[in-house]
Amino acid sequence: MFMNAFSEFLRYDSHLLLIFYVIQDLCLIFALTTLLLSFFSTYLFQAGLVYLIYNKFCAVIYTILLYLSLTIAFHSWSLNMRWNQPLTYVWTDGLHTLYVVQRLVAVLYYHLYKRAVLRISDPRFYKDADWTLASIAIN
Repeated sequence: MFMNAFSEFLRYDSHLLLIFYVIQDLCLIFALTTLLLSFFSTYLFQAGLVYLIYNKFCAVIYTILLYLSLTIAFHSWSLNMRWNQPLTYVWTDGLHTLYVVQRLVAVLYYHLYKRAVLRISDPRFYKDADWTLASIAIN
């Protein structure tokens, strides 16, 4: 959230802003990787019950991918428009729309990611007794 809030203060130097944006995108990729590694260490994944994990966490996975794509699109578009003239006002209607949508999805991303991290830390995901009955009931 810090990067989103203060990135406009760096607009005078396009190279510094590019580095800032790349760091933000890498952090989003690392967050997705960390969440996926958490999924892989559960009993459900190791027992082959991947569809149960997918059913419980599909919203957060799709939201992360949507937020990552919107963020990369916004970074690319904004840097492309102001690379040679960093101090001019270049906000088009499309860039405004992308900015608002990206910020709205950011709120959803932060909420769902935090909720997923708290849910995946539940000890039931690392035990086998409850999930074998749940997988039989689903089939």
